[in-house]
Amino acid sequence: MPVSCPNGRIYVVQPGDTLRSIASHFGTTLNDLIYANPQIQNPDVIIPGQTICIPTVMTGIRLPCSLILKPIDNRFANAIGVSLVHKTRTPSGEKTSIDVLAHGLPNPSSLGNFDSYEGFAQVPNIISWRFRLYPTPEQDAPTWAGRFDYITARLTPNTQVQVRLSNSMTNQLGPEILQGTLNNCVS
Repeated sequence: MPVSCPNGRIYVVQPGDTLRSIASHFGTTLNDLIYANPQIQNPDVIIPGQTICIPTVMTGIRLPCSLILKPIDNRFANAIGVSLVHKTRTPSGEKTSIDVLAHGLPNPSSLGNFDSYEGFAQVPNIISWRFRLYPTPEQDAPTWAGRFDYITARLTPNTQVQVRLSNSMTNQLGPEILQGTLNNCVS
């Protein structure tokens, strides 16, 4: 049983139910349903008789949403980026993706023991994801781009999207260069 369900109602899982079918029936999203039920360890496995919370108050993110990634330091005044956060339908269901494109970044090695950039997204104090950004072929000032297609938690307005330095050999993640939040994407 969920610990609490202050912004929703309790539902008893019936034979044949899936979280997707329950979300559809009650007019919520699968992500909101999963977020409201942290006791469910595997969203693909629910049992008839199990009680879950059906959220009724939505404070989620409106998708698709784009945001500007701005430099966190005046040394990087020419750097700028954009992120697109969106839903993608696949044969296995709907998923949330984050795409990042950044331009005007300094050569990573000029900032220390780094050889690349990574996209980094986090719901503060809950979960984070990192994904490699790839440079375009221009030698002078390549554009760095990449995406991550497996966002596994509900995104909130304070979700941060960043471009960070990285060392691909040691897997060391460096400091952030660009950052934005989803606070303008509230539904």
